[in-house]
Amino acid sequence: MNKKELSKLIEPFILEIKNLDDRLIFNDLSIHLGQAKKGQIIFYYLEEGKEDKFLSRYTEGDFLLVVNRVPGNLKNPKNLMVIKEDHFLHAQKVLLDKLYPLERASFKLIGITGTNGKTTVAHLCREISTGLGHKAVSIGTLGVNSCEELLEDFGMTTPYYILLRKILSKYQKDYDAFFIEVSSHGLGQRRLFELQLDAAVWTSFSRDHLDYHHNMDDYFKTKTKIFDYIKTPLIIPTDQKELMKNLAGFKLQKATRLDERKIYDIPPSFKGGFNQENLEVSLEVNERVWGSLKGLDLHKLKGPEGRSSVVAVGDSFVIIDYAHTPDALENILIDLKNKFPGLTINLLFGCGGDRDRGKRPKMGEIAAKFVDKGKIYLTSDNPRGENPLDIITDIKAGIKSLNLEVIVERKKAMDLALTDLKEGEILLVAGKGHEKYQEIAGVKYPFSDFKVVEDFKNGSK
Repeated sequence: MNKKELSKLIEPFILEIKNLDDRLIFNDLSIHLGQAKKGQIIFYYLEEGKEDKFLSRYTEGDFLLVVNRVPGNLKNPKNLMVIKEDHFLHAQKVLLDKLYPLERASFKLIGITGTNGKTTVAHLCREISTGLGHKAVSIGTLGVNSCEELLEDFGMTTPYYILLRKILSKYQKDYDAFFIEVSSHGLGQRRLFELQLDAAVWTSFSRDHLDYHHNMDDYFKTKTKIFDYIKTPLIIPTDQKELMKNLAGFKLQKATRLDERKIYDIPPSFKGGFNQENLEVSLEVNERVWGSLKGLDLHKLKGPEGRSSVVAVGDSFVIIDYAHTPDALENILIDLKNKFPGLTINLLFGCGGDRDRGKRPKMGEIAAKFVDKGKIYLTSDNPRGENPLDIITDIKAGIKSLNLEVIVERKKAMDLALTDLKEGEILLVAGKGHEKYQEIAGVKYPFSDFKVVEDFKNGSK
């Protein structure tokens, strides 16, 4: 696509073109200015007050930079185009339709939103769909996955619009369905833009992301934007009574309970609690999309890595889970107490830095309430730019327990907790789940809860 073709396609949206090289040929779109390549069209939305950040990344090359406005101190830029602010995504769509067209009728697109459970439901939906004979992909926190392999990894929950369109275009001929995690950030930033969903699920709603949203009302209103993308009733877990009450006035469909489906041979990992809810909505959405669940074998289903993952350590068990919100931590602790009555549960966790501080003491309260016989180990969990001890102090404000150990370095804390673990006890390692890094002061260092446990088992602490 040359300059003339490009200008003609998005002419209604263009405010200004600055020194665009007539010889350039464009064949790709991206949002990554720092990784710009020859022939790319880079869309960069410049926010108020973020001019310095933009200028630190700004460079010139054999690519086109598209912005919504030009900083006053950027003099005589080359290969730059200014697009009307309200049409930034519209321009992207027109160019994506040219370079990455979609045969929308050839595949199903299903969205999963909710504070907790998105990754598990997207994973289970993919597994169920594949089990029914329909090739499927999940898109979200764990990347782009088929049941056989990781296809791509992009490091966020919901891909930006350009990346999402490119993923769908790339795999649309090979797969029948895409199950995508839709975060509140994704909804607020319109990362689905014009894409219509064939079905959608809302798994849960509780406190999270208040570092990004102004308050719980703003967070909830942002989540309700999922309704902009569906024409059919939103699927919701039957036991989410409060969520149903808050969504009164919207079109909803309660997921059918397993016992109502007359499914009594339930795999142990899906019996009761939030895991059963996740399975119920996953079955409901697949029935909605494919019309039947005939021939499905539930015992072939496996949960995603880092979601209630069980690792045997001698005669004890370690549960590794991504629970990093008050609601998620409470849910998994309740689930463990119900499934293993009488067993002592120990807990190791921390809270992320530069995020919602208000949830820290709440998570401390939950830990103290449910870890009544075992021991609590407080440690680091992606402290980012904060002092880990300050984060731990915030958590401790909610804990009225003497059986508490504070060890800032996560590996040392895990090694101690594993050493302390007695026969028949359970250690819940919460917060990181599948993550393969520990983010400290802007650097992501290699780290895996799974690897620490395996190294301990192998005697290589």
